[in-house]
Order: sequence, then C-alpha cells, then structure tokens
Amino acid sequence: MPERENVKVSLLLEDGSVYPHEGRLRLDRSGDQATFRAEVPNPRRLLMPGQSVRVRIVGTVRPRAILLPQRAVEVTQQGASVLVVGANDVVERRVVTVGDPSEGSFVILSGLSAGDRVISDVQQARPGSTVRIAAYSGPHVAGRALKTEPAR
Repeated sequence: MPERENVKVSLLLEDGSVYPHEGRLRLDRSGDQATFRAEVPNPRRLLMPGQSVRVRIVGTVRPRAILLPQRAVEVTQQGASVLVVGANDVVERRVVTVGDPSEGSFVILSGLSAGDRVISDVQQARPGSTVRIAAYSGPHVAGRALKTEPAR
C-alpha cells in the first residue's frame, strides 16, 4: 500500500478545534499485521499521551482512476468485472481492479482505459450479444453516459 503511506492527515481535538499542524499517515508492518499510525508534529506540546483526538484523512488523488456506479461493477469471489461494448458493438466482460467504494461508486484502478464504453445497466446485456448504442436522456454523472438496447 505505498500510496497510503504518504497520506496527509489533520487532527480534530476534543473541543472540536482543528490542531494547527498537519501530519502524515504511516503504515507499520509487523508479521501478518498492519497498523496505520498518524504522525503529527507537536512542537508546542499541545498533544499529550492518552489524549483523545479524531484523525481526518485529508485525501488522495488517483489521476488515472475511473469512477463507476456500483451497479455497473460485478464483484464475486473471483474478483471484479464490468461489461463493455467492444468491437462491432459486441458485449464483452472485462476484469478490473476495484479500489475503495465512494458514495455509491467504485474506484476502478486498472482494467479500463479512457474511451472504453462501460454498460451500467447490466441486466440488459450479456457477454457475446450485440447491442445498439442509443441516445441517453437521463442524468449524466461523468462524461458521456451510454444506454444499450439489444440489436434487432
């Protein structure tokens, strides 16, 4: 998890105020266990041993990740996959690597490329079937949304 070892954190103190120094999230590995630890500077000794604080993760950016609605991703014991419209408008299953869920969506870390046409209504399509791309009139979450219909 190297991308998580340099995540910025801020602290919320018991009184609800924000601690004035930002810290980093560190990963400590010991055998089969892993522990996350927030390391924060304490130059004025405002933090005391045993003091309760809340740790807020400031955020990370994954520039090459793709966000898909959860309904478009099939997750089984074998892994995750999505249906895409491939060459000649034929539906194919694509294995993907799924990251953290985020507000009804999955972060797709690998397995898709920009421009891939992902089918979000998987009940309407089956791998190997031919589909026709129809105009989509619903809300657009990000980019261009696709609606598929069985080819006639």
